[in-house]
Amino acid sequence: MESNNKISDCHCCQNEIKFKYNAYMLDNWNIELYEKMLYIPEDVIKGVDLKIADISSENIHILLCGAGSGRIEIPILKKIKESISKLFIDVVDINNKFIERFKEKIKSDFSQDEFIFHNVLLEEFFNQHKVENRYNLVTAFFILYLIPNWKEVVIKILKNMDEKGVFILAEEIGDFKEINITESDDKQNEYRKYYKEFWDEIKKSGFVPLYNYHSYSDLGLLGDIFEILNEGGLVELNKIESTWDNNKIKFSELLESLKGNELVISMNATHPKEIRKNIYNTFKEKWDKILDEYIPRKEGHRFWIIKMKEQPDIIADKFNKIYCSLLAESRVYNSQFIDLIKNYEVLKI
Repeated sequence: MESNNKISDCHCCQNEIKFKYNAYMLDNWNIELYEKMLYIPEDVIKGVDLKIADISSENIHILLCGAGSGRIEIPILKKIKESISKLFIDVVDINNKFIERFKEKIKSDFSQDEFIFHNVLLEEFFNQHKVENRYNLVTAFFILYLIPNWKEVVIKILKNMDEKGVFILAEEIGDFKEINITESDDKQNEYRKYYKEFWDEIKKSGFVPLYNYHSYSDLGLLGDIFEILNEGGLVELNKIESTWDNNKIKFSELLESLKGNELVISMNATHPKEIRKNIYNTFKEKWDKILDEYIPRKEGHRFWIIKMKEQPDIIADKFNKIYCSLLAESRVYNSQFIDLIKNYEVLKI
């Protein structure tokens, strides 16, 4: 995928970013294995206080950005449904296979006429669709890092929110953030060492660290901006976090995800094919006797619940100004980083 969008329209960063490849646009996803890999207990999500108690409308309008198969979004909708009589929901995702999975999962609990599905890029959604009603709730979980002009998209989200609306983001606090190993010498801890060794190899073999710039493993600059908006009284920020065990993936399944024939997580598709093949062969031999064992994984999310406290246009304007100021002052904004993101191109499978 190629985009000619700019990272910013402010004077401090007139540099163009081009993403020529986005694994989420491909059709060869193993969604069942994807959901096992990224499993999150439903009660964890239902325990998230959405801070929407003073939304007085009987009907609320919701935007789900990059909703995928709805693994986080659908339990949140179920919780809202307990107290709100009618929902109007826009679901945006670039992969039709994920959208079809989402539709299957809502059949028993929701009316189909509560949903409108948009199989487009998020930026295209805002360009092509006039938002008739401001959104009371917007979610964007682990998606904004895939968007080259994410700042412009966030501003469009903010401008289309209700003045008491809620914007929910999330970041990793489990193994996808950092794999910690204890001093124990039991079998489970030994398996975790094998798992960490695998990811260390993935990272050192050419995985571009652009994902950590914002919103994948942590919110980075995006989070810094909302922290400042919170301090200034323009939004109210609450953070809620949960951790859980995820013992649903075998070592063999993790290795299979490297082949690229069926995608499980996008990171395993972003390495050139030859590199993935070498990693696969190395660990298949190392793990020969444990391929059918389950990986003892530790997962967790920190939810950022951002409630509007000022007119959305004012918040959007402040967001843009803070972004430009932080980026101009940050060490992140340097020639090496700009060269990295300008030249970012991953070989196709």
